[in-house]
Amino acid sequence: MEDYKVRFIEYLLTTNALKGDGDFSLKSKRLSPWFVNIGDFNDWKGLTELGRFHGIVGRAITESDNVRQASLEYTSQL
Repeated sequence: MEDYKVRFIEYLLTTNALKGDGDFSLKSKRLSPWFVNIGDFNDWKGLTELGRFHGIVGRAITESDNVRQASLEYTSQL
């Protein structure tokens, strides 16, 4: 797994934004064992870090030979 993915998951865990302790009902009405609560990024530090990760992922996807495949791989890893 790429370094930025590992760092992002670690960041989600340290901020307690990644929830994985039950079945979560998503807006799509599907159940998921995982949930990322973006509302936990409620200060400048959290928002800044989230923005950095967004930029890193965007750069990785656009630099990829196959943009669609890179996007699918990223979202399936979360």
